[in-house]
Amino acid sequence: MSLKDENKEIFSFNLLAEPGSGKTPLELLGLLNATTWNDKEPESCMVVEISQKTPVTTYQTAEFIITVGYRPRGYISDIRDNGRQRLNGWQLEVRNQRNDGTLLDGNGETLRLGAEPVYLGYDIYHVEEFNDVDFGMPS
Repeated sequence: MSLKDENKEIFSFNLLAEPGSGKTPLELLGLLNATTWNDKEPESCMVVEISQKTPVTTYQTAEFIITVGYRPRGYISDIRDNGRQRLNGWQLEVRNQRNDGTLLDGNGETLRLGAEPVYLGYDIYHVEEFNDVDFGMPS
C-alpha cells in the first residue's frame, strides 16, 4: 500500500524548482509537518508523493507535483495483521499483547475482560518545518 492511499484529505502543489534553490523536492518525501501548517495540526500532513512533470538536464528549472496527505490523530488507517498494527494519524500503533494473543493493559498485565484493547504508539516518521518550505502553488 502506498502512502497516498487511505488519507482523509489530499493536497497537491505545482512547484517550479530552480537549480540550487535549497532542499530538493525529493528530500521532502515521507516527512511530516513539525508545526501547524495550512491550518492543519502538527504531524498530521505528510509528503506522500512527488513526481516530476518533464525530464530536464542539470541546471534547468524542473516542474514537480507534490502531493501531501492529511491524517489527523484519531484517523485510523492501514490496519494490518488482523488489527494488531494500524496507523493513528501518522503514528504507528501496535496492539499490546503477548505472542499467544493474550491482550495486555499497557503495563504488562492481562487486560480485564470486556476492556478495549490497548495500543502502544511509535513515531516512525521524521518531521520538517513545512512553513519554511516552498511547496509551490496549489493545483
